[in-house]
Amino acid sequence: MKYLEIDIAIVGGGPGGLAAALQAAQLGASSIVLDKRDRLGGVMMGGTGPFAAGTIQQRRQRKTFTADQAFEFFMDFTHWQTDPELVAAFVGKSAETIQWLEQLGCAFENVVCYIDKGYHTWHENDMSKGFITDNIWKAAQKLGVQAMVNTRVERIIMKDGKAAGVCAVHEDGGEYTIKAKAVIVSTGGFGSNPEMVKKYTKFELGKNIVCGSTLTDGDGLKMMWEAGAVQGRMMMDAHVSLIDRNLAGKAGVSNDFDAFKQPNLMVNKAGKRFTNEAVMHNGAYAINIVSQQEELCGYMILTDEIVAHYKKEGLDILLPMKPPFQEEYADWPRNFETSLAEVLDKSDDVFAADSIKALALQAGIDPVQLEKTVAEYNEICERGEDRQFFKASKYLRPIRGKKYYMGRYRASSFCSLGGVEINGAARVLGEGRMPVPGLYAAGNDACSICMDTYSFFTSGLTSSFALNMGRIAAESAVADICEAKEEN
Repeated sequence: MKYLEIDIAIVGGGPGGLAAALQAAQLGASSIVLDKRDRLGGVMMGGTGPFAAGTIQQRRQRKTFTADQAFEFFMDFTHWQTDPELVAAFVGKSAETIQWLEQLGCAFENVVCYIDKGYHTWHENDMSKGFITDNIWKAAQKLGVQAMVNTRVERIIMKDGKAAGVCAVHEDGGEYTIKAKAVIVSTGGFGSNPEMVKKYTKFELGKNIVCGSTLTDGDGLKMMWEAGAVQGRMMMDAHVSLIDRNLAGKAGVSNDFDAFKQPNLMVNKAGKRFTNEAVMHNGAYAINIVSQQEELCGYMILTDEIVAHYKKEGLDILLPMKPPFQEEYADWPRNFETSLAEVLDKSDDVFAADSIKALALQAGIDPVQLEKTVAEYNEICERGEDRQFFKASKYLRPIRGKKYYMGRYRASSFCSLGGVEINGAARVLGEGRMPVPGLYAAGNDACSICMDTYSFFTSGLTSSFALNMGRIAAESAVADICEAKEEN
């Protein structure tokens, strides 16, 4: 057993933990970052760009979205069910954090709006300047911050009702007891833990949802619950997607099949239309309605005529930036037929046939009902007015052609969100919403500001919540340590 003593023990070396470590060092406190991975940075190394409100970049591009507008948005988005103090602290810190990151070498020249009717909040990171977390860690090292990778924290040490350190085990078997005056937890949530996802959400990993995060098994949440934190709202950061790994392609996502992710006819397992398909403009809203259907899935139908239209005119729903590892924007379904032919025999989520009846039989849908639904939908398209779900006429394309295609949509997720509640000072809350002394949290473990639906309207949210609340957690921890010193 080895013993260490430090001001702040930080559990998790992603953006939240590293931001906390650097902020603490800048305030004169010592800290150590412990991470079970073999590297620091978390799953996304700080992400492709954080959310912020009221930045110089937004004003420069005439895309202003102020902190007060952001506060009002989040409160209205959640019907004022989320904590106003937490929302205010988060959005109020966000512009300063962009400046803070720029001082570390990051660059955010382009401000992006991710979806239709969204806000320009996604401050795209210039990757030529390095990953966000790499720049944070370089600065932290210069100020003496320590780190241990391949090290799993087993529990939080509690003394007289206060967090007083952690017990950890290195992969070589070495055991560590780290005495600390404060503990900050930012471990990324529970998104890769099948048991927790099934228990705390409506989804099941590998069955009706996939999650991009790895090694996020909820250990940070469990140790905080054991330390006295109350369980907070828990959800998957879900959006509608083709989840079969055979469809991933070189980009790691199904970009070649974005033609399926458009506002065309979508049916459920019973073969019935169930929504205005323009909801596909917002993947988080789309999965909300899709996951109400049998087997938590929906089926999007295309034809060769619709694909030909997209090849000529471009897709209706476009991403604002190039997909990862692609050299061009995915605005046209250039490789749709070729890519589909390559995976038809491998995937249970895409289908192709010469008739609607054959398509239905492949997908296990009642062919009589599906043919009826298609006929009714084609009548809507011919009329040019959707009296069933009021979809805009520009999206009304009949289901006709020589070839018919179908994609089964379920839930994909970047991560989980929530598990403990924190206040605006990032203090972890226990019974009666009273802070657990000495315990702080940031990142996905504590992100509850969206309540039950991730907001694509304010993109860059999860990485920004980690960065901002990590900094606030460090500020609160240092203030509490200094106050305790004065009292003694």
